[in-house]
Amino acid sequence: MKKSVKTGKAVKGTAGKKTVKKPAAKVKSAPKNKSAAVAKKHAVKIKPTKRKPSISPRTKAKSTPSRKPTAAGGAESALLAELRAAASGLDAEGIRHLIRQAAVLKHNLGVMKDHADRKKMATVDAMRKGSGVSNKTTIDVKEADDGSSFILIINNARNFFALDEMRKLVGICHAAASETDAAGRLYNWLAQNRKDILVDTDIGSASDPALGTIYRFIKGRYALKKG
Repeated sequence: MKKSVKTGKAVKGTAGKKTVKKPAAKVKSAPKNKSAAVAKKHAVKIKPTKRKPSISPRTKAKSTPSRKPTAAGGAESALLAELRAAASGLDAEGIRHLIRQAAVLKHNLGVMKDHADRKKMATVDAMRKGSGVSNKTTIDVKEADDGSSFILIINNARNFFALDEMRKLVGICHAAASETDAAGRLYNWLAQNRKDILVDTDIGSASDPALGTIYRFIKGRYALKKG
């Protein structure tokens, strides 16, 4: 019984006392990694700045000074002005004549240039002459439908003549006393007016057989226009 009484007193003593619970101390959380904290602290969003494209400023192009007209250019301008003035007083037929003459001149220039190029290349010259066999004894003619131009084909060369030029050749052939005389006259006229014909047809002198062929063909086919 004594043991139980002591136990009851002990219980009574403890029951009378109020137990005050102390607030639990806040437990500090262990600091995170220092480097991570520093990184978080400095992780400030930086707005991207628009960079202007690095383009070097364009340099102003220097204006080229206007070229002064050369003496040749001035002469051409004067001749063109003179040609316009002369053509303004012509009728339609006269203007057509000028156009045909211009076509003949352009053709001659083209033939001369072409011949110079061919002399540099023997193979090209051989192609121009077809088989390469010289043939100055036969001739053919191609006339324009309106009779304004003629092409005499001899020695594998196509020789273009305007109507006025063809009339001069006809006059030379009919005025000559003989074939030899006609050949000399034809050679002189071609040398002064149509050197491209001599070059393209390979006519080297007044005694060339091609001139006799031209004479016989023209005199036999074309009559001299009177008046």
